[in-house]
Formats: sequence, structure tokens, C-alpha cells
Amino acid sequence: MFHCFSCAFRHADGSVEGFLGFGFSDYSARKDCVEQVRRRVSAKVGTPQAVDISTFIFSERDLTPEEMESVRRDWAKGLRYATDGSLYSG
Repeated sequence: MFHCFSCAFRHADGSVEGFLGFGFSDYSARKDCVEQVRRRVSAKVGTPQAVDISTFIFSERDLTPEEMESVRRDWAKGLRYATDGSLYSG
């Protein structure tokens, strides 16, 4: 069975972005989601970065309605990031 894990991430500039992770267990899907965030953050700042788990958002109650709408759009896009932070081409 394939698992999907979704979360949002608040960037240092205050913007919020939605991420998806996939795996064959809940644990691996969550781990993949965290890795997707790390890749995206590293690409934004230009160097590998550690991500602070406290900047992850796991409940829509922690977002404004506008932020939640934006996060849902991100989830619908299903963007995936390569190890260098670039978007997968396909």
C-alpha cells in the first residue's frame, strides 16, 4: 500500500507552501515530505539547509483561510524537487 503525507511549511520570509511526501509506510511518506521541504529550502537560499521541524504546519487551524487555500493549490500541483532543489521535469 502506498502512503501520502501532506504538510505545510512556513518559510523565513513568512510565506507558506504545501508539500507532499510519498512512501510505502506512514513513516517513509513523512520522511519524504521533510526531505522535499529541505530540498526546496536549500534551493531558495542556494546552500543545503537544515529545516526546523517547528516551522512545519500539520494542522489547518494554524493557517489563515488564505494560506490554507494556497497550500491546497500547492498540494494539487504535486510538485517534486530533485536533490539539487530543482523541480522534477516530469
